[in-house]
Amino acid sequence: MSDKEAERAFLERVSEYLLSLPFDLKILQEAVADPDLEKNIRLLAASTVVHTILPQDGEPGPLRYVDDVFFVRAALDEVGRGDSEGAVAFRERFGAEIYDRLAEDLQIFSTYLGRCGRGSRASSRAFTSSRSRAKSLRRPSRTKRSQHCSTTKDSPF
Repeated sequence: MSDKEAERAFLERVSEYLLSLPFDLKILQEAVADPDLEKNIRLLAASTVVHTILPQDGEPGPLRYVDDVFFVRAALDEVGRGDSEGAVAFRERFGAEIYDRLAEDLQIFSTYLGRCGRGSRASSRAFTSSRSRAKSLRRPSRTKRSQHCSTTKDSPF
């Protein structure tokens, strides 16, 4: 795929998903409310929704929401991963709308962002790092968990 073709595919998908962002957030809200999904997956979906609807800095217009497209797609990818009954049912429920094209979308984003970042500090990891950040929200590390769960002498618990 040439640079122009990669750019065209990227811009088409981002434009499409900017328009569907409210509907995609509704799907993530469905994940938050789905008792069959694991708790950490529901928390990831909730944190993505909250991040997206909070006020954002920047110039008015659609460009300030492009990162939200990436976060929402990465979160939808995480929600649909796995072989648990909840994940399988969620993928089947929203397959036609989301999951049939999601792998292709993620590849288009990664390919284009990788081409944009050649020779600079930004690289093909730009989109992957947003997926990693979304993953890190999923479950605190053992150290973070122990810090949050530890009690002190002053604690009544």
